[in-house]
Amino acid sequence: MSGTMQQRTIDLDTGLALDVVRDETRFRRLEAEWRDLERRSPGSGVFQGFRWSSGMWPHERASGAQLRIAAVRSAGGGLVAVLPLVLERRSGLAPVRVLRFLGQPFADVQDICIEKGADASAVVALLGSWLGNACEDCDVVDLAELPSHSLLLGSRELLLEGFEARSVHVVPACERRLVPLPRRFDEYLEGLGRHFRKNQRRRRRLLAERFDLCFEVEDGFADPARAIADLMQLHQRRMRALGQRGLFRSEARCEAFAELFHALLVEGTLRIHRLLVDGRAVAADAVLSDGARATCYIGGMDPDPALAHFSLGTLNLLEAIRWSIETGHTECDLARGDEPYKLEYGAEALESVRLLGVRGRIRGSLSLAREFVWQRMARSTALRSAYRRALSLAPGAGSKP
Repeated sequence: MSGTMQQRTIDLDTGLALDVVRDETRFRRLEAEWRDLERRSPGSGVFQGFRWSSGMWPHERASGAQLRIAAVRSAGGGLVAVLPLVLERRSGLAPVRVLRFLGQPFADVQDICIEKGADASAVVALLGSWLGNACEDCDVVDLAELPSHSLLLGSRELLLEGFEARSVHVVPACERRLVPLPRRFDEYLEGLGRHFRKNQRRRRRLLAERFDLCFEVEDGFADPARAIADLMQLHQRRMRALGQRGLFRSEARCEAFAELFHALLVEGTLRIHRLLVDGRAVAADAVLSDGARATCYIGGMDPDPALAHFSLGTLNLLEAIRWSIETGHTECDLARGDEPYKLEYGAEALESVRLLGVRGRIRGSLSLAREFVWQRMARSTALRSAYRRALSLAPGAGSKP
């Protein structure tokens, strides 16, 4: 069915061709075509776009990952699908070479970016053929955070044919919580618990009586650098108070995300919602806009015990939901994690899956076992807490990168 020439896989029946982009120069040259593809792919979101992948690449490059971006073209040469991947070498008891999404695990949902109306079965078949047969320099294919309806799940049989160990698994990934949004904010509030509504109104009133209270939405034109800095600092303070390392744990990560967030703000894809008391930011949430869906990607708040009883994070998140409704969004994604507090906002469980293909019998299997353990820990709040307690009893112990 397919023939391979250098880094190109061709489907002789449909004329589709798959190019593997392995260098940064060719990656950058994809920008115009990839952005145009995004406009022709209504099902894709921020995490499938060029801006996200290009923003994550400096971090990936610094960690030693190598580009493996699959670009599928029609017989006429037009770009019809992109699957942004990297090859990572993981050390340890069983060193393995893993082919995974670019930017994993920082994206909440990951998938192929494919043109509406394209021959999806032919595209997926070509990708599956490449993943299973042509990509010989990896031990494990790890496609995490796939939506349960992802077209890539159709490539399982092709992966099974191509991998020596004949081991392909589809396992649950981290749960996300999705809030259906009505047309009016007061209607949304009516759907919440009576005690929850009453408590938040009381806390907001008390906060306003004691401080000069202000909710701000940064759109990239006021002071984006200040808003980004507030978001990162509040997130890290909150995470440290919980005994966690936080997303912005290193200077390199801060620089990469600051550049990415600034670009997304200017494009109108990101808004940073902040709660200020007496002119000082005490809570912040980064909200991504994906068509009809608003995604609360990451947030933080001041862990000061003197402010704890005001529920600063809740007040700010409610304002972000208000903004989402008023700007026409019909659902709000509260991101990954099964934290019980999300249920108070009327959130429903949204399942994601993980597609794992294992080539090597020994190294691949050991890697798979390790990933199952970490995935289970990532899905369980109780296990994460137990792991953090164990770390606190073992000074100098590291954590999973």
